[in-house]
Amino acid sequence: YFLDSDDWIDLGYIEELVRKSDKQNTAINTNRVLFNTKIQERITTSFYPKKNGSFKLNPCSIDNLSFYVTNSLFKYKIIQKYSIRFPIGRSNAEDSDFLYRYICFAPYIIFYQGSIYHYRQRQDSTIGYIQQSQKIPLEPLDTFKSIYQWYQHYDFLYKYGLPFKLIYTFSGFEINKQEYFHTAKNLIKELKIPSAVIAKNHIMRAFMEAADMDSFLYKRLTLNTNIFKRFFRIRLFHKNYNIIRLFGYTLYEKIASNANGGGRD
Repeated sequence: YFLDSDDWIDLGYIEELVRKSDKQNTAINTNRVLFNTKIQERITTSFYPKKNGSFKLNPCSIDNLSFYVTNSLFKYKIIQKYSIRFPIGRSNAEDSDFLYRYICFAPYIIFYQGSIYHYRQRQDSTIGYIQQSQKIPLEPLDTFKSIYQWYQHYDFLYKYGLPFKLIYTFSGFEINKQEYFHTAKNLIKELKIPSAVIAKNHIMRAFMEAADMDSFLYKRLTLNTNIFKRFFRIRLFHKNYNIIRLFGYTLYEKIASNANGGGRD
């Protein structure tokens, strides 16, 4: 188990992880309280908002994982057998490098909300420096390249896909966003990642099709909004219309009739 030196966990945290783990499972505790040292405030949050239950790693589910190792228990035998290590000299995205290598050999993930991980957020931490610089860090690109080579070596590309969220997870307000966009896009081309692998991730596909960062950000917003609507809309059926109520808006989908007894526009 890995615990950051300035954080702490509830008594019983490790015991819960042990109970949830077995030979092929990776247990992930989603419960976290963030302590902001600047404003001396505690905020109940989550490593994985609203995640609960289990799934198997595959090209569609790999983005369900995040970038942390502090909320999981790792099997020593797997670490030793495959020589999984944290990269030396990299201060950002090193957790991702370790996690995405390891998870291939324990691909059944169990999310649960248990005891609390207390995360101390400091201004002088790595994340704090990144936020103050207002720049997208380039180190995750090195991590992505490392993971790609690992998955390619073990023939996992089509089985598990790739953690493309390392490429496209940023706010879009950073001052170096255009430079980052072209650097990241050139890396994907340089690695010659099969188009079939990219096609399984709709956001990454949009990233590669976009001409610049602004057009990608618009497309990403559209894609995320469409997903959001699918989860949060209510459909009511009427004789002539489908009535969709969404956050105060009412949309009408006309049902067209035809000679065979009915159809839908």
